[in-house]
Amino acid sequence: MQGINTTIRRKENFFTIANLDPRVSEKSLREGIKSYTGIPEGEIDIKVLRTNKHGEQVATIAVRPSKAEELRRYGTIKIGWTRCPVMERYAPVRCFKCLKFGHSTYECKEESRAACCYNCLKTGHTAANCNNKAYCSVCKEEGHRMDRMACPAYRALVYGRGDEKEPPRIE
Repeated sequence: MQGINTTIRRKENFFTIANLDPRVSEKSLREGIKSYTGIPEGEIDIKVLRTNKHGEQVATIAVRPSKAEELRRYGTIKIGWTRCPVMERYAPVRCFKCLKFGHSTYECKEESRAACCYNCLKTGHTAANCNNKAYCSVCKEEGHRMDRMACPAYRALVYGRGDEKEPPRIE
């Protein structure tokens, strides 16, 4: 997407492993990753293992940057009898002063929007108490927030790296 760049800082690399069999446990997931990639089980941090709307499990895992290349090498890995796609997730830096991505609060030179609701971007209430429709300042449309996977720009930021050197910037 044009005009979208950000900085990515990381101490861990995050990956999503999808299409997991509903019976897969955290232990069998760790064992499967180890047998496929060689990453020791103790160096695989399973952050989330949840069931999606199709009844399949999806895992979010974290590994040290030194081990991330082992996972990047494979587009899919076999866990049990299932071949599961592996996608790297990026955690974009976000400013909580202006609510944009690409810089942090202490670097911000923009006008403060800290009093705005994260959901609708209006003042006078918080997202927890918001009854308005979600509004995305990137897409300029109602129906989703700019920091959720429903936003195409945010989704591209989190997953859509490909061969690009610089990630997109959300303004």
